Amino acid sequence: MGQKLRSNVYEATCDRFASPVIAKFARFEWEIPQLNHETVAYEWIAEHHIGPEFLGHLVEEGRVIEFVMERIADARHATPHDLPLCRTVLSRLHRLGIVHGDINKQNSLIRAGIATLIDFDSSWRPASASEMEKELESLQQQLEDTSGKGGTLKYTETFNTDEETSPLS
Repeated sequence: MGQKLRSNVYEATCDRFASPVIAKFARFEWEIPQLNHETVAYEWIAEHHIGPEFLGHLVEEGRVIEFVMERIADARHATPHDLPLCRTVLSRLHRLGIVHGDINKQNSLIRAGIATLIDFDSSWRPASASEMEKELESLQQQLEDTSGKGGTLKYTETFNTDEETSPLS
């Protein structure tokens, strides 16, 4: 484990990866279902160029306690000027019938003119057209928000489950 990015998110290195990765783990047992839900969301978006590449799980005593994903190097958080890029990636997510559920500007990273979404623990599917439209309509307001909602990250940041739908409660 390397630099702490958030309370449960670290930059990490491993001999299996040529460059640093991001490790997100459950600090407490009650966080495990949320972590599992997020890994399912990564399965939904795999190979659709929406989020970082999911790289694997860390399992302890038969339960997933951590997952590892691609580090989005040389990226920055979205600003209101990035609205078209963010609309593009969010629309791509919506075409899969998925609502992100936490579309604040800290969850959109911009690198080389491309937006990448992160933090899928509030995502769900199937989403209704009105849910997706409401999320897309709120995007500009979220990018303009200066409240710090969602916090900030310091980096510029095989599925095996039966869970298929619904957000976590």
